[in-house]
Amino acid sequence: MKALIPFLFVSLALMGACTPDTNAPLPGYVEGDWRYLAAPSAGWLEQLTVAEGDQVDAGALAFRLDTDFQELQVAQAEARRRQAVERREDLRSGARPQELAAIEAELEEARANLKFAAIERKRWLKLAAEGLAPTDTADQVTQRWEAARARVRTVEAKLASARLGARPHRQAAAEAEAEALAQENAMAQWQAEQRAVASRVGGRVERVFYRPGEFVPAGSPVLAILPPEGIKIRFYIPEPQLARFQKGQEVIVSRDGAPPIKARLNFIASEAEYTPPVIYSVENSGKLVFMAEARPLDVATAVTLHPGQPVTVTLP
Repeated sequence: MKALIPFLFVSLALMGACTPDTNAPLPGYVEGDWRYLAAPSAGWLEQLTVAEGDQVDAGALAFRLDTDFQELQVAQAEARRRQAVERREDLRSGARPQELAAIEAELEEARANLKFAAIERKRWLKLAAEGLAPTDTADQVTQRWEAARARVRTVEAKLASARLGARPHRQAAAEAEAEALAQENAMAQWQAEQRAVASRVGGRVERVFYRPGEFVPAGSPVLAILPPEGIKIRFYIPEPQLARFQKGQEVIVSRDGAPPIKARLNFIASEAEYTPPVIYSVENSGKLVFMAEARPLDVATAVTLHPGQPVTVTLP
């Protein structure tokens, strides 16, 4: 493609040396904006589903890297997530069933002691009221009854506390940990899925840089795709003709052995270039050229163009 540029400059220089023809075809060439497909991380190339010159659809699998390390990461993240979930549920559920059973038995014993103390208290209070028992004995029995009642309240509170989970802030911390590890697991799965790289654009495979069995460094493109919208025509406008061209204007692109196609002018350089040799003067202002680019209007015709192909550009 670069070999065409001196040819273009010579052609434009010859055009500037004579009386300019404002309707003369302007020489140019086809150029492409390639899309490079790469994986986010390094790995061994296991599968390549396309070859140079193939047409690939958007969303189609282009290549696949090995997933050994990523599968280990997913398994590790899943194990940590399950561990966090179990810890969270343990803090929510309170004491184990065996511990609860022991406290419930303790509560039954305390209630039985309270029932016995209540009967004793009632009997001794009646005897003391009738003068058949000393008052001190009735007071002692009353104290034992109050102690038994306090014991029942203590064991009831102990059982209620055992049935509850951990304190709210500990439960909240466990919940946050479980959520964070769930996200870590999702990230590990996403990284494993990224080993299979699908093309996000449709187009023609122009270059393949790696083959199955080769190690691909992180960020290195495995292949280059030229989509139809990436094809453009680059040409140079002599300064005397510059006023006739405007951005958005339609132009006619001609090539050997094929019908002309329409393209839209989408770029005109703001700075001029010179066709060498040059020493600027009013006499050689015709040697000033401005680089311009146009893109085909029809996708069907765009795919028939090839980067480096010489063309000529004229106005309708």
